[in-house]
Amino acid sequence: MFGILVAFLAGPGAVFFEIPGLTLEVSAKFVLPMSGLTLYQTNEIIHGGESNYIIATVAL
Repeated sequence: MFGILVAFLAGPGAVFFEIPGLTLEVSAKFVLPMSGLTLYQTNEIIHGGESNYIIATVAL
């Protein structure tokens, strides 16, 4: 959660200062936690025994 907050606050700085490395870092700080969150939610759906595929898709 903290990483997403830092990336959210650094995003306008990356646009304002136009530093390519900062832009890449902000993108990575969003992609990595969101990938982990997607994997976690998928794992919860699989091991949680969700049988309703529509609810599982909406939850993901």
